Amino acid sequence: RNITSSIHYVIHSGDFSLRIPESPTREFQLFSNDLNSLLTEMQTLQASLMRDNRTLAAKALEDPLTGLANRAAFVARLTQLLDQQLAKERFVLLFLDGDRFKSINDNWGHAAGDEVLKAIGSRLSTLAYKQDLVARLGGDEFAMLVSSRASDAQLQLLMQDISESISQKIIIAEGTPISTSVTIGYAWSQHGDTVESILERADMNMYKNKGMSKVRI
Repeated sequence: RNITSSIHYVIHSGDFSLRIPESPTREFQLFSNDLNSLLTEMQTLQASLMRDNRTLAAKALEDPLTGLANRAAFVARLTQLLDQQLAKERFVLLFLDGDRFKSINDNWGHAAGDEVLKAIGSRLSTLAYKQDLVARLGGDEFAMLVSSRASDAQLQLLMQDISESISQKIIIAEGTPISTSVTIGYAWSQHGDTVESILERADMNMYKNKGMSKVRI
């Protein structure tokens, strides 16, 4: 009865931590020992599969080059913030587009371009607070979801820090210093926003700023 009820519980619950109690009958005890060994192996396998699943789930939301959040993770977090915006402070979405990145690839190669992208990602992460999200959307496009700054003055200071940090020379593997910069566009969250609407405002602001920088040049 003990063996039968234990196996029935494991089958229906998926809980492999249960062990069959000792039996005064030698044959039943040997059988119980074998079943307990099998349950131990199944429990170990289950734990390993769960770890693998968590790792795969994390990698599915991670940019393989920079280790930042990827586009899927960015959209998921943005959707979550928009769903919560009635109960929380407003947030700001930053678009960051690399300047002259094609020329870096053309002059120093794609390996150098990858190093530049990793350096940009690292510098952005340094400026982000715990509740913020830094993502690489693809190519030389990055984004930040910033919940830690609630005023325009704080935002302007953050964007200044970003520009100064990115403008510092990046030393690639060959020891060559490379200079780069980013154009930033932003949009504060508004009640009634959708993912598409706030993305469009930030994108328009970024292209407006990129056009202004070309005029200054």
